[in-house]
Amino acid sequence: MTENSTDTSSDGTAAPDSRSEELPPQNWLERKKVNEVTERHEVVRLSTPTQPANFCGMPIEFRNLPSKPQEFEFECASIVDGVVVDPVLPENFDAYANEGRPARHLAWWRIPFVRVCQGSSPEFKAHWPEGQRYDVRCLDGGAWDRSTGWGSLPTLDEAVTLAKAGNPHLAGVGYISTSDQLKAFLDAQKNVTK
Repeated sequence: MTENSTDTSSDGTAAPDSRSEELPPQNWLERKKVNEVTERHEVVRLSTPTQPANFCGMPIEFRNLPSKPQEFEFECASIVDGVVVDPVLPENFDAYANEGRPARHLAWWRIPFVRVCQGSSPEFKAHWPEGQRYDVRCLDGGAWDRSTGWGSLPTLDEAVTLAKAGNPHLAGVGYISTSDQLKAFLDAQKNVTK
């Protein structure tokens, strides 16, 4: 985990302010290299929300909600099309009641991310023949004490697509675990927006 209050890149120069309009208004991502030696590692910078949240109309009162946004930096393996892949999350991130989460956790509010999971057991390989799956998760209130699982997919491209498409639970689809389910979800979303 990396936490840094300065706004400089690894070479000491000022980092550009590249806020993305595609992300939720209270949070933003900024890409920058951690160092020149390991180019596969990047840093994601997130800021905390400053207003109470809700999930499906049910309010979530954060006890540790800051009055001004607080910024935190987290290491991750990469950022693909604006989606964080394999972030180093705060300690106890998936074992903490949402209402009592510290600001460092709240920086991830409504920011979907992808976890790369590998396995070699016969059971794992029966469902994931390549020995790898991509889990899409988001701290969005869908679970009271952990990030919500949106789906597990066989490719990174599909996982990124799901992360960008939004929470399938809110659309009544539920957890997505196949390419066909992802396609059906995306097709249904296109029909809703027509």
